[in-house]
Amino acid sequence: MAALAEHLLGLSSAPVDWEAESYPGYGDFAVLPFLVAFFPAVRFLLDRFVFEVKSAHCLVRSEMPLGLQC
Repeated sequence: MAALAEHLLGLSSAPVDWEAESYPGYGDFAVLPFLVAFFPAVRFLLDRFVFEVKSAHCLVRSEMPLGLQC
């Protein structure tokens, strides 16, 4: 299945030796600043716009937007 996806998408990758181990390089840590900014931002947005709205509607027992259930 993966070979079919690579063929259709035009991707080619070298075979991966999953048994080989190596120490992480500096390039492996390049994504950390993005993760540090991304996860708190997503958590804030979920808390602010999803969980607060749901909890407020469940406390007041009014109609939930989008047909959600308490």
